[in-house]
Amino acid sequence: MKKILLSLLAGAITCIVNGQIAVTGISPASVQGNYNFTIGDATQSWAPALDFSTPGVYVQGELVIVNDGSTGTNPQGNPISAEGCNTLVNAAAVNGKIAVIYRNTCNFGVKALNAQDAGAIAVIILNRDPEVIGMNGGAEGLNVTIPVVMLSSLDGLTLTNAMQSGPVEVFIGNKAGLYPNDLALNEELIAVPQYHGVHSLLAQNGSEFNVDLGLRVYNFGSATQTNAMANVTITGPSGAEVYNEDVTFSLNGVSGNAIDSVDIFPGETLMFPQFALATYPAGKYTLTYTLINGGGVDDDFPNDNTYSIDFVVNDSYLSRSRLDATTLKPIAESQVKPAAPTTGGSYAEVVYCSSFRNANASRLAVLGFNATVSVDSVDANSTLEGKFVFADLYEWTNADAVYAANAGNTQLAYNLDSKATLNYDFVNDVIKEEVYFEFESPVLLADNTMYMVCITDFGQDLNIGYDRAVRYNVTRQLTSQWINPLKVVEGQTVTWYGAGFGADLTPAFGIRAIDVETASVEDLLKLEGKAYPNPTNDVVRMIIPLDGKATVAVTDLSGRTVANREVNFTGNQASIDLAELQSGMYVIHVAYNNGSKSTFNVIKK
Repeated sequence: MKKILLSLLAGAITCIVNGQIAVTGISPASVQGNYNFTIGDATQSWAPALDFSTPGVYVQGELVIVNDGSTGTNPQGNPISAEGCNTLVNAAAVNGKIAVIYRNTCNFGVKALNAQDAGAIAVIILNRDPEVIGMNGGAEGLNVTIPVVMLSSLDGLTLTNAMQSGPVEVFIGNKAGLYPNDLALNEELIAVPQYHGVHSLLAQNGSEFNVDLGLRVYNFGSATQTNAMANVTITGPSGAEVYNEDVTFSLNGVSGNAIDSVDIFPGETLMFPQFALATYPAGKYTLTYTLINGGGVDDDFPNDNTYSIDFVVNDSYLSRSRLDATTLKPIAESQVKPAAPTTGGSYAEVVYCSSFRNANASRLAVLGFNATVSVDSVDANSTLEGKFVFADLYEWTNADAVYAANAGNTQLAYNLDSKATLNYDFVNDVIKEEVYFEFESPVLLADNTMYMVCITDFGQDLNIGYDRAVRYNVTRQLTSQWINPLKVVEGQTVTWYGAGFGADLTPAFGIRAIDVETASVEDLLKLEGKAYPNPTNDVVRMIIPLDGKATVAVTDLSGRTVANREVNFTGNQASIDLAELQSGMYVIHVAYNNGSKSTFNVIKK
């Protein structure tokens, strides 16, 4: 355990430990915390005058969005004037401030140089995608001496939303040794519950549901911290504390570039007791980590001293993301999709997944899952209408082998056994829709078996709702499982990313499940089917999780049978030719000799 965690932690905190550089929100409270970033340096054609590898070197200031006088909006819906590709017309506002610039058309160096010429003390470039990338400054970058950093589109939205309500202040640099008393935690290195929507049937006592707790603590202050303390509290639905534990430690103050730290995790010398209750009343639980300096002295930089996250015990949903405690809907703070393919255009297929496994999963029958789907709000023609997705429940039969292989930097194919599938068509003229994907019949689960619920987008550039508050970096190591896999298909190349978009992005999927004892026999005989291509000109290929002979009846929307075939499913697949039918929507009914059945819609062009 110790070796695995240390390997993970060393590789997950480049933004803090690599030179101790940080990009930190100072005020207001809504922006406080550390942000993942990339920074322009001499190896990428930049000429920074400040050496952030030196402790105590930093810039701090108010943010201002640039304006170069351009008109219109870019494909992400942001003003083109804020791309900073021309001389800034708001130089007076930018002077002495940190310039905020959107990525899109012109070179990074051009943007930064225009901001520098207007008097900016630093530049934050907001990516158009939910990630950060390296920035080459080009010829202009060689004349840029102020710091230039990039934040993801999601973190950028946090900052720009706050800027609409008043001044926003950000720190960029190396705070090691800057203050005497400065303990810090990193949100990427904190243990959290495996699920933030906890189904009560899987949490009947402390042996069934429990939480391993832990974090890594740094001392960025110049003063030695003796008998400092890390505290963890959990409050229950009534608001009363149901857990309160401390771990005491000592850390040396900053010495040169040396930063002292301590790991408080299961298997380490210092560790918290496991959280486990005899019973779990339904409702919201709040988990909070807090750092306290030795002697109770106030921290000089308190922004990174606490972390808090909720989880909800309930009778209906299982979810890796947080749930709204009242509606039980998954919390989708951000709408996410991969960056555009390097070859341009769109991915042929993107599959967004959330995994789950439990020792008592056989108590559940899955009915479906909630999610949010959207399109970019580019212009008045943006709409979900006419688009579609597949929603699936898979058994992931080689999940452990894939995880072990990925740990050794080896890619293995994902072996997925379809348990339920449906084709969902969007019919409303909206840009975002909260969807409940209801399977044709309840799906029975097996204990200690890895499953995934997934949404598949076929080249339509759809966005899927994600929760940004949950951090699974440590938890996935403690449980040895990929939690949020993502699949992209570019041309003939299929790539799975076990960690998805990263530890700070979790699909906001709420898996609805009932007690298996209440699932009717008739419902359990129903099998979910999928048809493609859909719409089709002629041949439709059907995918159903069963093999053997079946009768296929095709009806129009009035219920009239227009075709009847006998087919043989092999490898869960069979096909039917609809070329003889007129254009329109039809319902395909598949019936097996054992009583199992499947029904799904298809559009004939």
